[in-house]
Amino acid sequence: MSDTISPKKSPVKKIILSVVLLTGLFFGYKKISYTLSHETTDNAQVETQIVPVIARASGYIKELMIQDFDSVTTKQFLVTIDDAELQTQLAELQADSVQAMSDIANAKASLQNAITSLSVNKGTIEINKVKLQQADGDYERNKKLFAGEAITQKQLDDSKFNSLSAQKLVENNQNDLTAAQSKIPVLESVIKKN
Repeated sequence: MSDTISPKKSPVKKIILSVVLLTGLFFGYKKISYTLSHETTDNAQVETQIVPVIARASGYIKELMIQDFDSVTTKQFLVTIDDAELQTQLAELQADSVQAMSDIANAKASLQNAITSLSVNKGTIEINKVKLQQADGDYERNKKLFAGEAITQKQLDDSKFNSLSAQKLVENNQNDLTAAQSKIPVLESVIKKN
């Protein structure tokens, strides 16, 4: 046997070489696995389906219930709209409605008043027509009495004045009646409008 000693191979080299080789295999496997499951390109495009969301009411968003790029389902609440402005509009419309109801009640009362006034005017006309007939009869009788010198000129003039006054009174009552009659369609249209 010879006395020469053969150099021993150090296990450290083998361990380092094994670690480097295993690390290389691990990263190589990750790269190959990533390449097989992922597409890389400089001009890639992704197809998606985008559906516009349109609110039934406009307003400011009070609360957002989703995040950017979240998927949503049908009938899912997405946002809460601040309804303060809509509540104000509703209150105004309700006040307008109450005012319209009040206007209708006033128009109905005015219509009833006009109808009553119309009836009163018709009665007044009938009374004044009777007074006109009496004044005309008195005037005609006084003309005959004056011709027979049974009454004075003043009495004749007074009876003529009474006859003319009664005639004017009937004409004025007729004008009042026409005015009252013209108010009725106006009041009826106000009631129908509201």
